[in-house]
Amino acid sequence: MAGVSLDGRVLAATGLIAVLSGLICGLAPASRATRPDLNASLKEGGAGRGSVGARRQRGRSGLVVAEIGLSLVLLIGAGLLLKSFVLLSHVDLGFNPRHVLVVRMAGAGKALLQPGGQELLARLAALPGVQAVGAAESVPPSPAGTWFDMSLDGGSTNQVYRQVVTPGYFQAMDMTLRWGRGITAQDTKSARPVVVVNQTFVKRRCGGIDPVGKVLVIHWPNESIPPGRNTIVGVVNDVRNQTLLNQVQPEAYYSYRQAPFSTDSLVLRTASGPMRLAPSVRTVIQSMEKNRPILSIQTMDDRLAHSITPQRFQTTLLTLFSAIALLLAAIGIYGLVSYSVVQRVREFGIRMALGAKREDIVRLVVGQAFWLAVTGLGLGLAGALALTRVLKSFLFQVGTLDPVTFVCVSLFLGGVALLAGYLPARRAAKVDPMEVLRYE
Repeated sequence: MAGVSLDGRVLAATGLIAVLSGLICGLAPASRATRPDLNASLKEGGAGRGSVGARRQRGRSGLVVAEIGLSLVLLIGAGLLLKSFVLLSHVDLGFNPRHVLVVRMAGAGKALLQPGGQELLARLAALPGVQAVGAAESVPPSPAGTWFDMSLDGGSTNQVYRQVVTPGYFQAMDMTLRWGRGITAQDTKSARPVVVVNQTFVKRRCGGIDPVGKVLVIHWPNESIPPGRNTIVGVVNDVRNQTLLNQVQPEAYYSYRQAPFSTDSLVLRTASGPMRLAPSVRTVIQSMEKNRPILSIQTMDDRLAHSITPQRFQTTLLTLFSAIALLLAAIGIYGLVSYSVVQRVREFGIRMALGAKREDIVRLVVGQAFWLAVTGLGLGLAGALALTRVLKSFLFQVGTLDPVTFVCVSLFLGGVALLAGYLPARRAAKVDPMEVLRYE
């Protein structure tokens, strides 16, 4: 996002396009104004005037239909992205991000493995308002994870996401233990190697059967290192460790004292606003690890919000463009119908003098706007069906042919079009037939 800025060449090009558009759009009426048909103009209700008016009317109507169609394409695209962003913002994370403070410290993993590492965790946990403290190799959302070939009790080998954590990590993230137990302080190098897996691992690798007690074998990339054998002691709920966009994959959690461990992140669960504890956390870390700079301190909510900044930017941008397109379409319909009303004042006066009611005039004018809207919506739907496929890679749990979005956006744009036509229709219904016919 740091690369998004105002580009002078783009600004100059769009400015030139805007000027040329105005000139081109003014050429047609200017050309007609320089070649008036005096004979047709002097004939009241002449056939020449009628046919020219019909051609011009069709031209204006075609422009409005195209405007509605293009607006619908943009609006549907914005609707799909907006629905996708809402779903992404409310996706089930598998943990509770509220009241979680994420502290990034250079070489945090090495510090925790040193003799003073336990004391650092203990002092942070002893701070007023801190409920749990933990650390993980990759704190979500972190796409830079580690995948290894693993097999269950000598079975087939599959890719599994490896995560190394401290004993308090599950509590700090408020993760739910489904079966067995989690990683504890007793899981040291001298103890039996253990591992905790997630629910997706159980579904895909164990057929949904409780795997506690089975042995998970990890095959290291370096073949000279013998495979590691760890007993499964527990199952935790699924967590979106990589990104919010990706589906949850099979994961295995190892004790940081039994597996290679490297991280720069600590997580603290607090009872209230986590940023209030930032100064105290900074003081504790600097008093014990003076040579390890603190890279950042932020809430988990801010971390998650930052991870979907591109999606938010795309949605905001397309929504803004769509709103402008909607405004242009409404102005176009209003302008066309208003101009048509002015041109047909004499006609409306005669109709009302012959017995037409005001409601009939309103229906007549609104009907014109209605058919323009229907034609434009039909063309727009066809265009949207063809063009929204390019958004497929930007959508989350939303199909490019989402019926709810298509129907709602079409009804909304259709309603705006009818409203833009209804306002001039009311003015047409107020025509005084005696005032109009007085000049005949």
